[in-house]
Formats: sequence, C-alpha cells, structure tokens
Amino acid sequence: MPPRNPTPRDERPPERQSQQPVRPLQATRLGDLLASGNPVTFLQIGECIMVRRPSLISTVLGSCVSATFHHRSGFGAIFHAILPELTMGLDRRESCRFVDASVALVARRLGSQGIAAREVVVKLFGGALTIEPERKAGLREIVDVGARNVAVARRELYRHGFRVSVEHVLGERGRKLFFWTGTGEVWMKRLMSPSRAGGPGAGRNGSGG
Repeated sequence: MPPRNPTPRDERPPERQSQQPVRPLQATRLGDLLASGNPVTFLQIGECIMVRRPSLISTVLGSCVSATFHHRSGFGAIFHAILPELTMGLDRRESCRFVDASVALVARRLGSQGIAAREVVVKLFGGALTIEPERKAGLREIVDVGARNVAVARRELYRHGFRVSVEHVLGERGRKLFFWTGTGEVWMKRLMSPSRAGGPGAGRNGSGG
C-alpha cells in the first residue's frame, strides 16, 4: 500500500470545537481567581503539571497540544506537548515533549492513585497550523504537525480509557489557556494572528508551541 502524502493545505480538517463551549478568557470567574491573589503557573513547552491542590495554570499553544485532566477528588493535570510520538525524539527523558508519552504519564499517575480514566474530565486544545501567510503556498510539501498532534492525542486518550468532553483544536490561530485545577474549568482566548502564536520552541513572552 503506497504511503500517505502529507495533508494538503486545502484539504486540512477545519477548526473543530465541541458543542460544549469553552469559557472566554475575560470571564468573571477567572477575574475573581486572579483578583483573589491566586498565583499563575506558566506551563512551558515539554512540561507536565500534576497537582492535588487548586492551582491556576496558563499556557500558550500554536501547533502544540495540551490536554487538561480533572477528577472530583481534586486531582488536576495538564501537559504541553510539541511532537506527536516519543519515537520522534532522541532524548527519551523529555517525555512530556511528546503527546503519546504525556498521556501515558498522566494515566500511570491516575492509576497509582486508584482513579479510573472514565471518571476523569478531559479537555483537548491546540494543533493549529500557525505559519506566516507568505509561506502558505508551499504547505503541500510540509507535514502538518499540529493536525498530527491532535490525531495522536485523540488516539492515545481513547486507548487509555479517557473520553474527551471538550475540545477546541486545529484552525490557523494560536490559543492562550488558563486552567483552574480546583474545578477543571478552562478559559481560552484565540490569538489574533498566526505570527503571534509562534512556532515550536517559543518561550514565555506570549508565544507557544
């Protein structure tokens, strides 16, 4: 069977969001959390955070993906993965850089605490095609990492027994997230243009992978 070609730009799946809306970034609830002095932890590319105390976590996504996990016991987790599969990396210690390894890591932690995957509320974000307009003409020859990240995230979450309740993925604009682990609430803002979302390896200054 011949290998599949990279997805051409005009055949890329459209941005998808679940019917259950994600809260807008300016929501009063988020404002209250910030006004109450809750510190914001910035989740960087290639990191996973798993906590049991209520925490406010922020990250910025371009082609990378994040999944949030919340259990009624107070367990919360989020990862920011840049590549779909661990086999694509040379340094196996950096497992949270990869979607499949990140999902497996969270699943193991939940299992060690006696929490079943079916009891966890999971939300999925990211996978945008963030690229400058002048480069779009050559996209037929470029592998769409964002779409692949989303596909692997869906596959691995399903394989480990999770069910995604909310997703906001694909499209051409980056996303800024705030995740409150105390309740599992997520607030999201789409960035204004692909250039603001940055590319893989972008850092704290308003850009993400």
